[in-house]
Amino acid sequence: MNKDRGFIFFVVALFLLSFFLVLKDSYASVFSNGSHCVAYIAKKRMFLIRTVEVIGKNCEVVSQVVPDIGGYFSYKLEIPIENFESGEAERDKDVRKLLKAKKQSSIYFVTDKMTREEWQAIINSEQSVKVKGQLNIAGSNYPVSASVKLIKSDSGIEAEGIIKTQFKDLGLKPPELFGGVMAKVKEELVLEFHLQSDKTLGFDSLTKSESLAFE
Repeated sequence: MNKDRGFIFFVVALFLLSFFLVLKDSYASVFSNGSHCVAYIAKKRMFLIRTVEVIGKNCEVVSQVVPDIGGYFSYKLEIPIENFESGEAERDKDVRKLLKAKKQSSIYFVTDKMTREEWQAIINSEQSVKVKGQLNIAGSNYPVSASVKLIKSDSGIEAEGIIKTQFKDLGLKPPELFGGVMAKVKEELVLEFHLQSDKTLGFDSLTKSESLAFE
């Protein structure tokens, strides 16, 4: 009887702990208007009972529009790995190790090259559009597709969107705690971003006319 009560108490304790972690790791909103940030969103299973969201934000990103020969442009986003913050120091340390920060201190997202006209069509679109590119982690490139929506604001243009992928598609292995018994991260990974045109170097080269660009 005592053993049964002890087991029931253990199960209840695990349930309450997992419920607390749900409250801790859940966010009403990742970004607010005016943010110039990215975030990763992953899901982990706790004690085989509940699945909770893990969110790490990074507002130290550097963005720029990169011109290329032939009138093409790409959008480049540099994301310093050490600036991801999830609210747990040990988790942030694990993320730095997972993303191989010692080999390359930042990860990079670079869109495919497009003409000014193609970029302007995206800027003027009222719907979400797909933008393809490469995510560079520790020197290796991985193809990804971002769903992007641009919103005109008083300060310029805000771009919000997500990249949906999986750890294995990025050459990464989801971390585990105690062999996956205590916590196991699922394969799905979401990268969310909210970026500002006035904080992006060279963005005006996409909005001015082609004739003015060469004056």
